[in-house]
Amino acid sequence: MDTVQVIVLVVVVLVVVGAVVALLGRRRRQQHEQRVQVAQQHREGAREELGDLHQQRQQADVAEQRAQEARLAAERAETEARAAREAEQVQLARAEDRVREADRVDPRVDHTADDYEPGFDRVDRPQDVQHQQPGTAPVEPGTQPVDGRPTT
Repeated sequence: MDTVQVIVLVVVVLVVVGAVVALLGRRRRQQHEQRVQVAQQHREGAREELGDLHQQRQQADVAEQRAQEARLAAERAETEARAAREAEQVQLARAEDRVREADRVDPRVDHTADDYEPGFDRVDRPQDVQHQQPGTAPVEPGTQPVDGRPTT
């Protein structure tokens, strides 16, 4: 091979290598641009999700506030119910005390018996002497009750 051929061969090889390098550079730039576009799409998607996240956070805050209000309302209702139950127990105790007092003064009732219990149904039917309660003895009109006093 002579010198001209070597020079031509070297120039051809350099041109081919230059073309390959240029193609590779161009391909890298295209890949770089594609990656930049993909990254931008990811960022836009993230921005949308953050916007949705902000809205969801507001909804969660509102729901949490409603739940707290419901808890407070339930606590108030429980307190009111507890107070009503206590008032009911006090009223029941007062009524029982009055029934016991009525049984104590009623000659038809033996309130000292071991099985004595206050007769609440006697409150509704004070004249009903036929109905026997624990601690009471049936007393017919015209007979003698336990304390010896005649009935009418």
